[in-house]
Amino acid sequence: MKESLHPDMEMMVAQQPALVLVGLIACGILCCFFGYRTTHFLIDFSGFILFGMVAMLLTGVITEGNLLFMGLGLVAGGLIGGLMAHGIYRLGVMVLGGGACALMLWHFSASLPSEHWVLPAALAAGIVGGLLSLLLQRFIISLVTAALGGLFVVHGVFLLLLQFDIEPSLPESLGNFNNATLFGIAWLIMSGTGFIFQLFLNKDKKEK
Repeated sequence: MKESLHPDMEMMVAQQPALVLVGLIACGILCCFFGYRTTHFLIDFSGFILFGMVAMLLTGVITEGNLLFMGLGLVAGGLIGGLMAHGIYRLGVMVLGGGACALMLWHFSASLPSEHWVLPAALAAGIVGGLLSLLLQRFIISLVTAALGGLFVVHGVFLLLLQFDIEPSLPESLGNFNNATLFGIAWLIMSGTGFIFQLFLNKDKKEK
């Protein structure tokens, strides 16, 4: 019985990175096209993950790595964090917008003149993104979630293609930046499509 299952188990292990990337793409599509409609869920989930991880780490230090107590700490801290994030929605909007802007700047940090600029630039992008998200919630959240979701989708697709030994590229006439150019074009198209879709979706909701 075990011998007959062995090839299937090997195939599942080999395909696990691909399955993770498919999950990343699916989450990216949800964020890109339905980001504003799912903002409450994203904020609550972010609060759950953040406080849950902190509680789990603290519990692990106190109990010297007891997995049972660390699991209980994750659940308890996650529930508290989720409820807090739900109760302070506006702060959650700032954290979501600021975090997304900081994450996107860090992702493209290679274009900065020096690596010493990465942390200050990420902090500045986070603060600006958080304030703008608070002042222009509907527009900014739609834009940020579309850009972030588009980034996840394109990045996931590129990595998934590499899993199957397929390397997307543009004609050699574009020079050494062909892969970066293709990634940027794909990200721009995906993000723009998601942003426009969210605007029309929110407009239809208002009219109803």
